[in-house]
Amino acid sequence: MAVYASQLQVTGVLVFGWLALITGISSLAANNWVNVGIVSVGLFKMCAHTVCLNISDPPAWLMATRAFLVISVFAIFAGNIAMTVFKFKYQQKQVQQTAIALLLFGGILAIMSISIYAGKSSSLDEKYSTGFVLAWITSVFALLASGIGCASLRLA
Repeated sequence: MAVYASQLQVTGVLVFGWLALITGISSLAANNWVNVGIVSVGLFKMCAHTVCLNISDPPAWLMATRAFLVISVFAIFAGNIAMTVFKFKYQQKQVQQTAIALLLFGGILAIMSISIYAGKSSSLDEKYSTGFVLAWITSVFALLASGIGCASLRLA
């Protein structure tokens, strides 16, 4: 079995991949994707001061945003597991390619969820907040991880 990437490159993929996972989970859990006055709205809850309510009967675009971001987090998690397996156990090119493809897929899905949310929720009195920014950071980290992985494949 040959090693197809340097340990530094694989470590870079893992660092950015795990950061993408952490920010993705944080983005899903955040109750403040958008602030409208004193009300902050997340993907699953709406909060005003200290009172939070579940968003019951969400519109289709919000359900699509949720779905794309949840699938993105799962893809990033699977990509991280595959890259960890590549680094520590099976150093085969197919395992590395699978990890990179999953991270790329996760990053693209995160961008799709952000695009849907931004396209449907925008108005002049809304201000994007922490959860929205964390979703952007998730996509950047996932795409960086897959980019480093692609570069390591190309150099091998």
